[in-house]
Amino acid sequence: MFEDEMEQSSQTTKRMVSETNNRRGRRGRIEIAAAMLDAAGDGAGKTRIMQNANLSYDLLLKYLSFLTETGLLERIGNNGVYHITSKGARFLKEFKELQVLNNLYMQKLHALTVLVDRKPYPHQYDPAYNFFTPLERKKLIPP
Repeated sequence: MFEDEMEQSSQTTKRMVSETNNRRGRRGRIEIAAAMLDAAGDGAGKTRIMQNANLSYDLLLKYLSFLTETGLLERIGNNGVYHITSKGARFLKEFKELQVLNNLYMQKLHALTVLVDRKPYPHQYDPAYNFFTPLERKKLIPP
């Protein structure tokens, strides 16, 4: 039973995390940078990075410039292929770890919310509380 609740809460949590990342449903600079670094992991051109990170061409150019200036991406040779640097790989690793921690936090928060909001019905046994409600006790114990 507990596993079912956790699975349901993890599905709800994924939805909550995506909703809480930005109220308007937009990604922030860090999410965009991480998506671009992830796309350029083994080397990628502008088109592949743009498609995998789901960006317009103007935003792609802006972020490519930013990421190369900060040393997270590098362009090797004249072939237009971008590669992630060791600094970029570290950034991406830390970002993914932070996402995992955020998901765990949201799952725990959701589980606590469910526990606080759960109210046993007066006629029903609630295994989460492991006791009978007062009305059930009156029925079970003879007068």
